[in-house]
Amino acid sequence: MGIRFSCSNGHKLNVKAELAGRKGRCPQCGVSVQIPQESETSKTKESEKPSTATLLSDPNAVWYIQVPHGPQYGPATGAVIENWIKERRVSPNMLVWKEGWNHWLEAKNAFPDLLQLFSSSPKIELPPASINESVPSEIAAVFLSPPLRGKMNKKKKLSRNTIILTVLIGMIVLLGILLAGVLNR
Repeated sequence: MGIRFSCSNGHKLNVKAELAGRKGRCPQCGVSVQIPQESETSKTKESEKPSTATLLSDPNAVWYIQVPHGPQYGPATGAVIENWIKERRVSPNMLVWKEGWNHWLEAKNAFPDLLQLFSSSPKIELPPASINESVPSEIAAVFLSPPLRGKMNKKKKLSRNTIILTVLIGMIVLLGILLAGVLNR
């Protein structure tokens, strides 16, 4: 009979009894595990699962966050990732990866406290408009992710520059008309 236990990310493992006391890697997430001498109880209590803070406590760990079909953020320390989680910048469906892992995991599987954070806080409804001038910049700046804020700021700069250019061209045309009128007298 093998030894049954879970890695720090909650993946259930079953290894041969002769591996008791050795170190290994979780085949699902690649995290280093210490194989216990005997099987853990079949039902792990929620309070026994490692917290997100415990997972992020290694100061030498290098983390990356990937928005599904979007940009990747990192390298970042565990402290930075923990701060992003508190700020709700890491959502449950984002992907996370730590140096030493074989593949990316969904944030909700990597960080046990994340789902609770998102389920306990009120849902924020965004205005139905797309990112354009119909959404006040104060609202958009609060709700948009950093890449979208950057796009919005570029759009504002472009429209501001267009207005300035239009006014300057108008003034040049007006001065040209006035100069032509003065020269024709």
